[in-house]
Amino acid sequence: MKKLRSFQKLIFLLTIAFVFAVFNQNAFAYDFYAVNDDGKTIYYNITLSANHTVKVTSYSYGYYSGNVVIPSSVTYNETNYSVTSIGYR
Repeated sequence: MKKLRSFQKLIFLLTIAFVFAVFNQNAFAYDFYAVNDDGKTIYYNITLSANHTVKVTSYSYGYYSGNVVIPSSVTYNETNYSVTSIGYR
């Protein structure tokens, strides 16, 4: 009986850890963000780090509004990335 309770506790803790990991992964749906020339913050996901390409994405379940100017390239951590697409997460 004692082994069964230990096993149940382990399963419970693993379930909680899994739920937290999934929630935490979705908390930030972007790799980095940058402020463009008109002062709006744009969020990016790195698509191919070897080719230095990114796509524009949403941020923590948010959406852009109004006119948003998307640059053809963006610099992050001293690396210049080409903006190649617009996606959702």
